[in-house]
Amino acid sequence: MSRLLIASAVALAAVLPLAPASAQPGFSEPSITVTAPRMRNEGRSASGAPIRTVETDSVVYHGDLDLRTRAGRRELDLRVEAAAEEACGFLEQHYPMSEPLNTPRECRNSAVNMAQAQVRDSVQRAAYYDAYMAAYDGE
Repeated sequence: MSRLLIASAVALAAVLPLAPASAQPGFSEPSITVTAPRMRNEGRSASGAPIRTVETDSVVYHGDLDLRTRAGRRELDLRVEAAAEEACGFLEQHYPMSEPLNTPRECRNSAVNMAQAQVRDSVQRAAYYDAYMAAYDGE
């Protein structure tokens, strides 16, 4: 009996990580995706193999921040910058290039700049939510 219980527990432990996380329908943790590009010449190598731009994404969650405040917005900016640094470092380590078209600093700046539209959208949503709640409370 105990062997069967142990075998069942081991089998369950092996399958649980494969199960999708269950969340409320229509709800997702507020986040921003920071994409770090590692620029390469587009075209073909001497052997004819295609050469492409390599990129990776890093997700920044901000549901714990109050984006209506200066401190909350600053923390979000710091998180985006840290995510860009991490993603570009990953690309630098795993995809080294003898003659890259962008430096690690340019990679970070590009990743942060590409995320700014999402940052502005998140801040606006926080402000709209605050205005909505104020109007709702006033009724």
